[in-house]
Amino acid sequence: MSPHHTRRALLKTVGAGGIGLGVVGTTGARGMTFRQQLRDVRAATRKYRDPAVAIADGFTPGVNSCGGGYHYDQLGRRTTGTADLLEPEVILYGVDARGELVLAGVEYEVRQDLRDLPESVPPDIFADEGERLKVSEAEAWRLVGPVGDLGKIWALHVWVHLGNPDGLFSACQPTRLFRQPGCDPNALCGGSR
Repeated sequence: MSPHHTRRALLKTVGAGGIGLGVVGTTGARGMTFRQQLRDVRAATRKYRDPAVAIADGFTPGVNSCGGGYHYDQLGRRTTGTADLLEPEVILYGVDARGELVLAGVEYEVRQDLRDLPESVPPDIFADEGERLKVSEAEAWRLVGPVGDLGKIWALHVWVHLGNPDGLFSACQPTRLFRQPGCDPNALCGGSR
């Protein structure tokens, strides 16, 4: 049985008791299709093409990771064990040839210590089951940390504004916009390429 099927079965079992509904995610709970979810995320975050708008909305410029881009974080959104599709915790930017930031995607972060599921079960917020994807949502969630006082965090990149040849949910963005000076293109995302 694949990790995705195992996760889905566990979520259904836990959800039947009313515990897992928040972990599954608010948008998925409304019965939207995968494509509708992506359109809604794109529409909700399109305004962040201008990084000044992200800053005005409470996002703070954070790390610049090789292959992951510039992360603008909204730390206040990391207070639950769930994720809201329309309010990602991080906005992801690449850099064009003129040195301008280019909106590329979003990152969802879910605190493990606030979830009612074991570490072996990643969150599930997209209705991507049955979709033909290079990397599924279930495969793409990464448990990182500890991150400061927050402990371990589940993280998911979603490249909704800029295509990614490695896949919509890939942790790494190999395009030229993510190869900043000093970034080794052969070692993007910690050597995953």
